[in-house]
Amino acid sequence: MASPNEKASNAIRSLIDCGVKSGHVKENYYVITHRQSQRPGYTECPGDGALG
Repeated sequence: MASPNEKASNAIRSLIDCGVKSGHVKENYYVITHRQSQRPGYTECPGDGALG
């Protein structure tokens, strides 16, 4: 699976910012990827590009 492109990365940042501004996401949020929380090989992964 390919790494997320710039448009996808910007979209998730915008979504999180919206969540913070509306009070649904804490300002000091911490994001982890499924790769950091699941067994290796459990799902497809966008790779190191998503962790940038």
